[in-house]
Amino acid sequence: MPSNPLSRDDAWAKASGAVRYVGDRTRPGMLHAAVVRSLVPRARILGVDTKVAESAPGVIGVFTAADVIRATYGRAVRDVPILAQDAVRFTGEPIAAVVAETREAAEAAAAVVDVSYDELPAVFTAEEATAPGAPPVHDEPWSYPGAAISADDGHNLQSRVGHGSAAAAESALAASAHVIDRVYLSRSGHQGYLEPQCCIAAFEDGRLRIWATTKSPYRLRAQLAECLGLDPATVHIEPGPVGGDFGGKGSPMGIPLCAELARLTGRPVRLVLRFTEDLTATNPRHPARIRVRAGCDRDGRLTAVSVQALLNGGAYAGFKPRADASLHGIDECTMSYHVPVVHTGAEIAYTNTVPRGHMRSPGAPQAAFAIESALDELAELAGLSPAEIRRRNLVQPGAPSVTGREWAEYRGGQVLDAAMAHADTMLQWSASAAGHSETQT
Repeated sequence: MPSNPLSRDDAWAKASGAVRYVGDRTRPGMLHAAVVRSLVPRARILGVDTKVAESAPGVIGVFTAADVIRATYGRAVRDVPILAQDAVRFTGEPIAAVVAETREAAEAAAAVVDVSYDELPAVFTAEEATAPGAPPVHDEPWSYPGAAISADDGHNLQSRVGHGSAAAAESALAASAHVIDRVYLSRSGHQGYLEPQCCIAAFEDGRLRIWATTKSPYRLRAQLAECLGLDPATVHIEPGPVGGDFGGKGSPMGIPLCAELARLTGRPVRLVLRFTEDLTATNPRHPARIRVRAGCDRDGRLTAVSVQALLNGGAYAGFKPRADASLHGIDECTMSYHVPVVHTGAEIAYTNTVPRGHMRSPGAPQAAFAIESALDELAELAGLSPAEIRRRNLVQPGAPSVTGREWAEYRGGQVLDAAMAHADTMLQWSASAAGHSETQT
């Protein structure tokens, strides 16, 4: 096909099925890996019996935490073990890995690895995790490299941040003509990409070579070098075409494990997750509980907004580029409006659930849902339409936002006008279509 300068270079290859993803690639002598995952959310590991798996057809080796480097990794907070060390913290956590001549042989052998557990009480929601006396997900989470908390913050927090004065917000809300106080909940969500997490690792000519489904090869190189004790100059990352990301393919995921398996076997190893693994053991969006208190005067002008958010970060913080990366959306979602007094606070908690990461604008969908829903309810209380309360409070060009940033250009009013015009058009079309349907009937 001739190249179109206005199209993506890889569009035709992807549309025609010609593109080769990492899962389509091979290396000479390549082996295949399958992961043995925890069946319980929290437990001490009493033993891992690999004897039956080791004697299975085609198996090259079965490896546990005793075989791999006992280091942790992560994008910022390095709290993720390559394989579970002595304990598991969520259902789906890797405990052992089988390497075999074929994927089918590796998966068959992984199914007969016998793990003995001493199950422990678990916490599944951020509310449970932050309650007094909650069982700790980690013994000393503040001791991990890159940790964003201290021992004074308690066991089950990944991060705690805040903005503005609580006292000033309380005073402004007390003086407001109209005030709403609501709690909004948002659920977790997987990114939904079609290509699962995948990598190939090989040690060739004194270098670690990685072919991976990743969007951040340079950060991945640094993370692997830190975890595995390698010179970054000896780590070569070749990102393949990414079959969908949506925030989900910036984390190391199983790549450090794949690299260790290549080192242990002396041959290239490919690890491709099944969709069940991808859905239960990767890095979906944080669930959130967000309390919004908002006030306005008699004319519908906002006087104060106070937001308190609690997010479920899962068993590890290492899949995020910052421990508080899912929190910045809260301040961003109030920046569209002129609010004299803003107070925000947010915490991310460790829980015994799948580690959370990114999904499209971290923290913003949760915050936008809560804050915009609160504005709708405040508008009703003040006797205004949802559009009108927004129009009266949009930041104007040259005016500072709630974070003190001055926008040289701001088109909130134009966007609102366009949205309302489009809504009117759609309503007219719907009414016309409904009338046409009744006439036909």
